[in-house]
Amino acid sequence: MRKYYSWWGILYVLSLILACNAKTENSTLVAKVGDKEITFESLDERLFQSLEFFEDSLSQKQNALNFLDSLVNNQLLIRAAYQAKLDQDREINILIDEQRPRLLIDELYKMVILEKAEPTTKELKDYYNKSGEQRKLRHILVKEQAEAEEIYKQLRKGASFEPLAKEKSVEPGAGESGGDLGLVSWGSTVDEFQQAAWKLKVGQISKPVKSPFGWHIIKLEEISKLDQRPFEEVMKFQKERIKFGKQTRL
Repeated sequence: MRKYYSWWGILYVLSLILACNAKTENSTLVAKVGDKEITFESLDERLFQSLEFFEDSLSQKQNALNFLDSLVNNQLLIRAAYQAKLDQDREINILIDEQRPRLLIDELYKMVILEKAEPTTKELKDYYNKSGEQRKLRHILVKEQAEAEEIYKQLRKGASFEPLAKEKSVEPGAGESGGDLGLVSWGSTVDEFQQAAWKLKVGQISKPVKSPFGWHIIKLEEISKLDQRPFEEVMKFQKERIKFGKQTRL
């Protein structure tokens, strides 16, 4: 959970930086290199696009300042390149022309894929509600559907879950754990698995569920509620997570 707090810490640090900076007509100015302005809005957007800011960090303040520093350095390098008239260099312009098709393809990807990946308000609220709890799960993993169906029949007739998991499951460690997965958070497993697991009530067992790993039979043992920030505060962060997940499935 520390990675989420790192993000909010970074935003807090940036908000302190803003208090010492001027405002442009439509946005807050964070830094200026020549006539190039870096606004809080552009910095905020790039932070969300940078995966390194979703990792744990020892110093949230230093992360934010380092990120701003890298943007300023980039602008200084661009300015130096123009001063050296590299934009007029024939070989460089040939390289730029060669990149045009790739850039066009990238823009087409954004239009076709990224727009489809944009989450709806309903999806955001559903994600918020599901991520507000952890579920203690057990599962039995087998490779063939027929075997999964047979195990499910035995469970329906009253067979104990844990001994069957120890005997039948191909998951490494299941022989000792009895298929115990501990507390599982929404978004931490493959979608097929979590969709089935979050439909269960405590004590229920799922029908066989197919995932890239094989066939699962899932048992929900308990639900633990988590403290959450208000929906409005985390909506943007959750929006990026959902969008990223949808992009990988498209």
